[in-house]
Amino acid sequence: MPIAITEEQQRQFEEDGFFLIEDLLSPDEIAHLIQAIDALDTHYRKLENIGPAEAFQLRNAVAQHEAFLPLMNHPAILPLIVDLLGCNIQIRTSHMDVRPPISAEHANKKLGVRGSFFPWHSDGPTGGPNFGYPISKGIVPFIEIKVGYYLTDLTEHNSGSICVVRGSHKMSPEL
Repeated sequence: MPIAITEEQQRQFEEDGFFLIEDLLSPDEIAHLIQAIDALDTHYRKLENIGPAEAFQLRNAVAQHEAFLPLMNHPAILPLIVDLLGCNIQIRTSHMDVRPPISAEHANKKLGVRGSFFPWHSDGPTGGPNFGYPISKGIVPFIEIKVGYYLTDLTEHNSGSICVVRGSHKMSPEL
């Protein structure tokens, strides 16, 4: 019996491999998270000599700042994860990504192709039969979920948003 997932969310997840929840976080939650991100971003860019126009990613973000901890068991998200994966869950990693607009040189190039600014890839291990996720009936079985919280408006072109291929969860990783 589902805890929180709606029939529409379940249908969209099965068909597309993802669904969106808009306006989940309050303005105060967003402001608190952005303040934490700005502090970490400033610290690590200076420490690692990363320029302001470069994308920056911090792994194990939940261990870097207390602001991220409530996102792991957010009352609107955790029940959905339990509905999709069951109750035996664990966090594998957490990321904090800061993605400024890409340079004009790359901004209008086609995404996803080899040699582009951001070639398509699937998250998770890749490689031969002894490394990576198992393949069953030509696809990777459903064994994990990525949850993303987007704190700024990403609806404009070249705003740093993620690109997702609908239905790619049903495609062979060997294509």
